[in-house]
Amino acid sequence: MKKTSWFAIFVAVLVAGTYYVEFYQANKTEQTKAEESKVVSFPAEQIHQIEIENKLGKVLLKRDADGWTLVEPIKDWADNQFTEDFVNGLASEKSIDVAAEGENINWSVYGLDKDVSKVAFTNQQGTSQLITVSDKKNFEGNSFLRRGNENKVLVATSQWALRTQKAPLEFRDKRLFRGKISSVEGIQIKSIKDEFALVQKDNKWISEKHPDLKLDQNKIREVLTSLNEVRASEFLNTLPASVAKAKIGLKLTDKSWSAEIKQAADKSLYAVVSDPAFILKVDPGQMDKFLGMTLMGLRDRKEPFDFQNLLVRHIEISTPIKKLSLQKDQETWKLVGDDKAGIDQGAVRAFIARLSDSAVTEYLEKSEQGAYKGADSKIVLKDEKQKVLYEISWGPVYKKKALVGEKTLILAQSSLFKDVFGLDQSVVESWGLMNLLPVDQNKVKEPKEHP
Repeated sequence: MKKTSWFAIFVAVLVAGTYYVEFYQANKTEQTKAEESKVVSFPAEQIHQIEIENKLGKVLLKRDADGWTLVEPIKDWADNQFTEDFVNGLASEKSIDVAAEGENINWSVYGLDKDVSKVAFTNQQGTSQLITVSDKKNFEGNSFLRRGNENKVLVATSQWALRTQKAPLEFRDKRLFRGKISSVEGIQIKSIKDEFALVQKDNKWISEKHPDLKLDQNKIREVLTSLNEVRASEFLNTLPASVAKAKIGLKLTDKSWSAEIKQAADKSLYAVVSDPAFILKVDPGQMDKFLGMTLMGLRDRKEPFDFQNLLVRHIEISTPIKKLSLQKDQETWKLVGDDKAGIDQGAVRAFIARLSDSAVTEYLEKSEQGAYKGADSKIVLKDEKQKVLYEISWGPVYKKKALVGEKTLILAQSSLFKDVFGLDQSVVESWGLMNLLPVDQNKVKEPKEHP
């Protein structure tokens, strides 16, 4: 190989090596700067204790394998998610700038001499780092900080001022029910309107006294989930004068739990919880569903419409403005008595599907069902042997009080459900009965269809 070739190779290697070293050093320098700019020198996952002092008091929290625990000002479970967000949020913060540095800093200029907030982070090795946070902000709204005893004023985002002003209550586990939903084996509800018990059998929730009732399993799971979602707005030492409005009891795998809901004269709601034994003030909006809960309201809303839609071969419809009979000849729907009438096949299929997918708008109390004196509209579905698969009758309109004003329901009854129930007008309209008319008749729209 010629000398010039060796020289070219040598130069290329030298250039590549020089570039690599410079790139590596530049990258390492950037990483070092990024680490140095972090206000807290150790990562969030290594922090196992935080101590906060502000105008509202002192908060001490410690972390173990089960999560965070509130140690001061009261020993209790901590709100694990809130505390994790607090730690992760501040541990990832970086200083934006250095406002002042040196031994002659006038700390009062930056509000770091008094009336400050402090937060101390301690890692697994017991190393602590104190961050002092000023109430003052610069013209951009950023916070002034001091790290330990450093003679340096750091500028960081306003997150420091916002987070270090948190009250002890915000770190506390405020859930009404702190247990695991999966461990619940029984539910007892005593509300203003009803009293009932639910138990699990073969992984399904059933009524203890009326096991034949078909209940909406998703709705019951929502009830349990909402117990975890109800949050206390305040913890009390004594219960104000109040009257009992509802009681919720849960049978868990290893114990029982209960909460009695009480209402004061000013409509404030309180929960007297058994485990842990607390008196909580709760938001009325979170408890409304429990105050008026009924077994009827937990019933499966699709039950009155749960017919075998694939077996339908005959359709009979009777309303005050029209009577109609359709039958399926092989794969084609025809008008009984007029095979040549144009029937929209898609509309028939949509009608059957929408009817079977319908759901009760509201189940009614026995006293309300008395308003049903018979119906003026009816649908009958039959199979290929003219055996009735399903019937539904509807017609009377019933008005009842709502939270605001009143609501109007159409009373109905089906062959799959003995009780009268209420439907919203939109449910009946969704069936598309007018679309089942022969195409030439459907061109002329009649006035609004009677339910």
